[in-house]
Amino acid sequence: MVVPRNTKRVERVQNHSRISISIMVCGNVKGDLLPPMVYKSSNLYENWPEGGPPGTKYASSLSGWFDMNLFEMWYFKILLPHIKETRKEGATTIVAGDNLASHFSPAVNQSYKEHGIYITPFPANATHLMQPLDVAVFGPMKKCWRKILDNCRKESQYPGKFSQRAVSKFAL
Repeated sequence: MVVPRNTKRVERVQNHSRISISIMVCGNVKGDLLPPMVYKSSNLYENWPEGGPPGTKYASSLSGWFDMNLFEMWYFKILLPHIKETRKEGATTIVAGDNLASHFSPAVNQSYKEHGIYITPFPANATHLMQPLDVAVFGPMKKCWRKILDNCRKESQYPGKFSQRAVSKFAL
C-alpha cells in the first residue's frame, strides 16, 4: 500500500486486478451518442451483454488494445450503419478521431472512399486537448462510475469483488 507520509488513516482501500475493460464511444455534432463498443483482453464472458445499451457490440483482443480488427468491427457494425441511416442524400461526412494506425485499414479506407467519408485525424500528441467528449462527458461519467463501484464494494459479500448484476443495480 502506498500512502503519503504521516497519514493517520487510509480512507480508501481498493483491490486491483489485471482485468481491463475499455469502451469505444462516438458522438456527432448534434449530440447523439452511437451505441458503444465494449472490449477487453482475452475472454468475452457470456453474460456481458445482459442489461447493456441497445446496439452495443462486445469483443475482445489478445492484447486488450483497440486493434485494427476491433476498429473494423466498430466501423462496419456501428459507425457506417449510423452514417447511412442519418446522412442526407449526397452529403459528405467528416469523422474526427485519433491518429492511430489501427484506424487506417485497407477495408475501412476503401469504405471511406465508397461512402464519401473523410477522416480527419487529430494532430499527434494532441488528442487530450481536442476530444470534447473527454471533458464534457467522460469526466463526469467517471466520477459517477467511481461512486457506483464504491457502493458495490461496500455492499459486496466478498471483499473486493462484485458481480455485473450488483453494478447494474446501482447504475439504475
